[in-house]
Amino acid sequence: MHFRSTHLIKWVFYEVDHNLCCCATMYTLYDKKEKHMSSTMTIRLDDSVKSRLEDLATATHRTKSFLASEAIQKHIEMNEWQIQEIQAAIEEADRGEFASDEEVNNVFNKWTKNGS
Repeated sequence: MHFRSTHLIKWVFYEVDHNLCCCATMYTLYDKKEKHMSSTMTIRLDDSVKSRLEDLATATHRTKSFLASEAIQKHIEMNEWQIQEIQAAIEEADRGEFASDEEVNNVFNKWTKNGS
């Protein structure tokens, strides 16, 4: 799927207790060249999480669905990477590819304060 995106940034300046504060909101507009498939899924949220999601949606001018979908996608990407690395490490261990005691000690000594 190919997307062309445009980024817009809205700056808001305000004063709090005589301090100048600013807030930047970034909007990303996508021009989809292909339609993508999506599905509906129902989830249960704690009331506090739902309230925070609603507040974030209002503040960012995004829908709750968009924010939830984006959060789930990022969570999956992060965990997929971690699982892949764990599986690769298990395969290395199954092949007997371990660091020797000397190699482990050298690395440990390199990163200790006194190196002794």
